[in-house]
Amino acid sequence: AVGKPGAAQKAAAPSRTAWIDMARGMAEVSVVTFHILQAMNNAGLTPKGLFDFWTPVGDMIRMPLMMFVAGLFVEYSLRKGPKAYFLGKAERVVWPYLIWAHVYQLYWHFNPPPGKPVTSLDVVLTTVMPLSHLWFLQVLVIYYVASYFLLKRGVWPAIAIGLVGALVTPWLWTEEIRRIPYLFLFFALGIGFNRILKTRGFPFGPVVGGVLIAL
Repeated sequence: AVGKPGAAQKAAAPSRTAWIDMARGMAEVSVVTFHILQAMNNAGLTPKGLFDFWTPVGDMIRMPLMMFVAGLFVEYSLRKGPKAYFLGKAERVVWPYLIWAHVYQLYWHFNPPPGKPVTSLDVVLTTVMPLSHLWFLQVLVIYYVASYFLLKRGVWPAIAIGLVGALVTPWLWTEEIRRIPYLFLFFALGIGFNRILKTRGFPFGPVVGGVLIAL
């Protein structure tokens, strides 16, 4: 019947969902193990050199992959219209960020980590300069707003801005600033990859996929 998905589309849908879930799961496992190892390392419970190895390896995977997966779904949200788009992001990203970032800051204000005092000013400026590991929610808010305007001109301007931002990253003054343009490249690539999925399906077979994983 007209308008109904064919057999090939039905067969492709579960595997496509599966790889997205697997990619997101890999990123989340990487984030969780990073924070566990960080806490164990600070307590002197990890073998010498283990954290030195996992930090650079995990940094290549952890947040870039999470931002890439987040970018995959941007245009699906945009189809709902600007009001639903921004309300949805406010409910799912902004509000949880405001609550939990302040919870962390207040806790650390009264129970500061060793050598890292959290002042009253730090608590007030939480939404501008997040000190907790929830900083990525603030970054996502920036990306969602930027994407709404950039995608009006197509996906290539967003990818180009992400590429330029990544190239200038080494010259920016703090890690908090550097990660915003750097990770936007992966977010924009996720948007572009979603367009490939819509038109061609998943474009890589096992051999190419294995090479990409190795790279």
